[in-house]
Parts: sequence; C-alpha cells; structure tokens
Amino acid sequence: MAHFIHLSLLMGLHFFSLNYFSCGTSDLTFYEEPKSWIDALQHCRNNRSSLVEIRNEASQKDVEELLQNKTQVMNGNEVWIGLERSIFGCGVAWKWISGSEFKNSSLWNNGLAVDPFNHHCGKIIWSENQSKLQDANCQYPLPFICQDPI
Repeated sequence: MAHFIHLSLLMGLHFFSLNYFSCGTSDLTFYEEPKSWIDALQHCRNNRSSLVEIRNEASQKDVEELLQNKTQVMNGNEVWIGLERSIFGCGVAWKWISGSEFKNSSLWNNGLAVDPFNHHCGKIIWSENQSKLQDANCQYPLPFICQDPI
C-alpha cells in the first residue's frame, strides 16, 4: 500500500517580494514570479493561503477568468495549482493538497501521457481560452495561483 506524503513536508522557507495580480473580489491571487511547486506552496502558506484547488465548475471558472488576462506573463501558458500525488508507488491517486480526492478527470489533458516516475505535481495549461490539467516535474519554475481559505 502506498503512503500519501505531501510534498509540502519537503519545503524550505523563502521570503520574496513578488509581483502579483488579484482577481477582483475573488479569493485567488496570481503570482508571476516562477517558483518550484514546493516554493510556490510555501509562498502561499506564508501568506495564509494555499495553492488553488479546482474542485468544481465555479472554481474552474474563477481560475479561467483570472488566467484570461495573464497569458503574457505565464511561462508557456502553464501555472502551478494545488494538485499532487505521493512520490511513493506507481499508479498513486492524485489529491488536492487539502487531502481531497481529484475527481474531475474531464479537466485532465489526455493529449499527453502521465509520467508516473518523475512528475508528482499538477499544473494548468491555458490554451485557446480553456484550461487543462497536466502532471509536471515539481522542481520546474512556474507562475502560480494562491487561494485564500474557504
């Protein structure tokens, strides 16, 4: 049986002054300075928030509205979100960093295969006014979206 260990346990503390964009009255904040997934999560937590979780259509719509105006500052139209899976085992289920199961497989980018050995963090790919989720190497620096506590 695989044990689910949050990658957040591997975090170091980093403090930076970042450029960011808020989404109107939403609880989402876009940070354009690229960071690894773990550093992005730590940044969010240092600001009493977390990487965004897309658990329903409403949160997906909020994220898409935020990203619509950010493509010029995104690295390859990709951004970190709060999706992860354990580094132990194969075929381990994806989970949101809150521990909730990832259930909406229609959001997944089926055009690319999942790398079960090296990619344990989730990102959004924003293309043609729609978002798709994909696995990625957690060390790759990307912009990210923080979400205030619900």
